[in-house]
This record gives sequence, structure tokens and C-alpha cells, in this order.
Amino acid sequence: MQLKKIIQSDEQPLDNNLLHEIEIKVLLYLSSNSGRNTKQISKALNITEEIIKFHTGKLKTKNMITSGHDPMDDDIWSLDLGGRQYLIENNLIEHESIS
Repeated sequence: MQLKKIIQSDEQPLDNNLLHEIEIKVLLYLSSNSGRNTKQISKALNITEEIIKFHTGKLKTKNMITSGHDPMDDDIWSLDLGGRQYLIENNLIEHESIS
């Protein structure tokens, strides 16, 4: 019973601003590789497509990434303002100043 509680608490962070490690990897990848499909992200991060689909779905719900479709009917993912803001606020990328 104790083990089950530990697993459940790990699945649901107490702070809604916390992201899963894979979600952070996806955000970082898309920050410099916009317009990539699920297969490309999966290959680049060496993570299965099913896991990438799960986490990109969560990130889309949180307005951190956006999607479009390619001719092969696959999602094309790009970093959204919320994702960029998360990366900047957590010092994972530098804020680019506009000159």
C-alpha cells in the first residue's frame, strides 16, 4: 500500500508548474527545432513515439506547444509562448532580446 502512494504522488506533482523530465526535453528540443513531427522528436530524443505522443498531448493541453498536420496526417509540433516562457523562467534557455 505504501508503494502505491509513492507512485501516485510521483505521477501528480504538487506544483502544477512542474513538468515531467520528458516534457522538458521536448520543450528544449522544439525551442531550436520548430515544426517537427512526432517521429522526428522520438528519434532525436531516443524515446518511443507512444511516450512522445502522451507527453506532447499534455504539453498541448498546458498551452506550451501547438500542433498542425503534415500531408501524412502526423502532428507537427512547435513551441508556443507558454513553453518558451517556462524555459526562460526556469533558466533552461536564455531570453532573446529584441533589438
